[in-house]
Amino acid sequence: MDVQRKLSELVKLIAPPTASFYNINETSKAILEVLQLPARSVPRLESVLYRMKSKLGITTQDEPVWKIFENALYPLTGMTEPQEIIIYLNQNYNKLHDSIIKQKTALHGGITMTIDPNAIETYQNENIDKSYLAPSVYAESFETLDKFSDKRSLVSSMHNYNVNAMSNNSTLKELMLPYYSKTLSENDIIKMIPYTLLGITSDMFPIKSEMIIIPSSIPNSMSGTLHLLFEGGLIYRNISSRIEYYKHVNISPLKQALILEMEKYMNEYSGLVNKLTTSDRSCDLSELYTNLYDSIIQLRTCYYIMHKFQISRGDELLSLFNRLMKHGDRSIQTVCSKFYHYLIRLYYKYLKDWLLIGKLDDTYMDEFFIKRDPNTNGLNFIIPFNFEKQRIPKFLTKNTAYNIFIIGKSYHLITTFCQELQWANNFSQKYSYRYNALDCTSRNFSGDLIDLVNEQYLEIVEFCSHILRTKYYYEEVLYMLKNILLMGRGDFMDMIFSKSQDVLSQQVNQLRNYAFTRILQDSIEESSLRNALRKVDNNFIVEKIDARLLNMGQNLLGWDVFTLDYIVHPPLSTILNINRTDGRKEYLQIFNFLWRFKRIEFFGNESMLKNRELIRSFKKHTSFTPFNRDVRTKLSKLSILRSQIQQFNYKIENYYSQFIIEQNFDSLIKKLKFNEYENDSNSIISTNFVSGNIKFDGILLPEGDLSIFGVTKDDSKIVYDSLNIDELYSLHNEFLDNILQHKLFSSMEQGKHSNQPYSRSLIFIFEEILKFIDSYSTLCEIAYHIFLQINLRNNDEVNASIEKFNEKSNETVYYYKQFQRATKIYIADLRDDGDEQLRHLSRHLR
Repeated sequence: MDVQRKLSELVKLIAPPTASFYNINETSKAILEVLQLPARSVPRLESVLYRMKSKLGITTQDEPVWKIFENALYPLTGMTEPQEIIIYLNQNYNKLHDSIIKQKTALHGGITMTIDPNAIETYQNENIDKSYLAPSVYAESFETLDKFSDKRSLVSSMHNYNVNAMSNNSTLKELMLPYYSKTLSENDIIKMIPYTLLGITSDMFPIKSEMIIIPSSIPNSMSGTLHLLFEGGLIYRNISSRIEYYKHVNISPLKQALILEMEKYMNEYSGLVNKLTTSDRSCDLSELYTNLYDSIIQLRTCYYIMHKFQISRGDELLSLFNRLMKHGDRSIQTVCSKFYHYLIRLYYKYLKDWLLIGKLDDTYMDEFFIKRDPNTNGLNFIIPFNFEKQRIPKFLTKNTAYNIFIIGKSYHLITTFCQELQWANNFSQKYSYRYNALDCTSRNFSGDLIDLVNEQYLEIVEFCSHILRTKYYYEEVLYMLKNILLMGRGDFMDMIFSKSQDVLSQQVNQLRNYAFTRILQDSIEESSLRNALRKVDNNFIVEKIDARLLNMGQNLLGWDVFTLDYIVHPPLSTILNINRTDGRKEYLQIFNFLWRFKRIEFFGNESMLKNRELIRSFKKHTSFTPFNRDVRTKLSKLSILRSQIQQFNYKIENYYSQFIIEQNFDSLIKKLKFNEYENDSNSIISTNFVSGNIKFDGILLPEGDLSIFGVTKDDSKIVYDSLNIDELYSLHNEFLDNILQHKLFSSMEQGKHSNQPYSRSLIFIFEEILKFIDSYSTLCEIAYHIFLQINLRNNDEVNASIEKFNEKSNETVYYYKQFQRATKIYIADLRDDGDEQLRHLSRHLR
């Protein structure tokens, strides 16, 4: 734009020679933007000029010239047309030019040679034969923009040119002497620089607000070198203050060790500075920087480490050093390797304490990947240690770190609960020598440690598995849990019902827990559980069976609050979570649900036997034949209804037992690999039953030399990886969760028709069945009373009882219809669930 070009020419007049083309162009643009505003004014133009004044580098000496420039621009705020502004600038350009030149001459004094730009252009056009000139290689550079570069260069070269100076024969040294007369010598700087390199303030280089102030009397050539050198002093000062602070703060052992090592490194740096600056051989700043270059680079690394110190744990710093040991910069490698080798010794002590004696010091302060569980009521209340994956250092794999965790945890189990102190002592001594022989600073340390940990892990896990199976009968206890709490022994449950029938029929407030001691003893002696008595375990397995009453209210019968229990003590309680302190009672929940099936089955069979005996009695009695026939017919029909209810109960109970409990239990047994521990020399897998029978899977070869028959024996033993205590714990949890998460157990899955969980719908059906059985039992009692009165020929009493008999018959039929209605909805839910097994079950229940 013409206006901007004219403004640029005017700005060039007042700009100092050091002003760049960019700042001149930016100033003219800023002035033009103000003149183009609808609300332009003198104050707004003053504001812009004040801002651009500093960018152009206008000094105090140039202030009069700047004032003339400002006064010339103020009238432009009253002009609106660009052409009017251009005319004004053309008319006043020469006037402004002369005024500014005179003002500069008055300020600087002397004879100033000025060159008319028009004359320059005429000279160029007339005296230079352009045909002889080669095209400039800078023709397209920023200096030739708008073809003003040549004019600008010539004017600048003649700016303030003094004619008398042409006859001056002074040397360059004499000309420079006035400028360097007040500068500091390099020798003086060298004397004071050691203090600054150690972060100590001095008169020459004061330190204020963590900044080192370099005096203006120092030449720029030295100032650049000092900036590079003083970086080390600032870093040293910062790190030293941090070290002093952390000495009085409670920090973890790894961080304490790092602070001590960092302090040693700072002492080495200060010693190097003292050595370089106090040596007899004199050195300049460049040589000093060259000697300190590596140390400054390492100080940068230390500064980065101290920056991470506060926000990082000790194990994170150790992993950081391990990673930076492979950095491409040798200086960084040197520093981080030194710190890593110092800290790894302490961290290796953590590992050895845990691996050899299961020791976990509380002073580790969360920098070890094994942490003590403060919650004593949690799942780890017996062996209270947690595995923290996010704290695993980089030189260990996750699998190795987990194996380390299991080794120490298993050691606690063996020593604290299994009391195998001799084995534990031999185990610790054996591996103590091998761990002490490892060099934690060697390159192969990580691989050697992983191999040794894996070997130790296999040995201690195998021993834990062996001691749990042989000394604490883990397998037998697991089967007992299934037989007792999951009702795998039907005959034992029948004996419980038979022995406790009179007791459980009473109110809760009349019952006492000790009343069931004799019932349990008799039930065990008279059922198949008697085979578990007086074995090599000295009744260790059977004596854990217990019975108790639930605290569910005072207006209930004993049937509603009775439950069996199995007491498991450590160490088995670490892997069989039965009596948890956090309130999770899966076995109790499953037992109470299955108890309803057994209760219906028991009372149904009892009423069936009574009904058969009663019908048989009516058949033998010949009096009142038509009446007898009518009573027998009703009892028989109602017996058919009772039989249908019992069939429904039997089918659904069988499904729960076979397809939920048995399947999940078989899956658990396979995962536990019990059969693999029973391998004999012929590698035949066998299953030992409680009854004493043994089932062999495969062909049992005879003993002796069978080579003549072409049969050879393989004496090599198959080695199986044992499951550790956490895996045993998880598998048992998974077994219980799979049962309780089944749709027929879960309280989350709802039927499409009832909008109720399957378990709740089934409980409602149980309630209707119990009402039917109670009504049916009462009916049988009334029929028996009628039979007695018939034998006594008490006609009046017979007639009075007939009415009760009919009412109770109608009530029994009503409860059956309620049961039938509820089962139809339940079967419809099963049919439309979408699960193929549940659809088959719905067909089976029709």
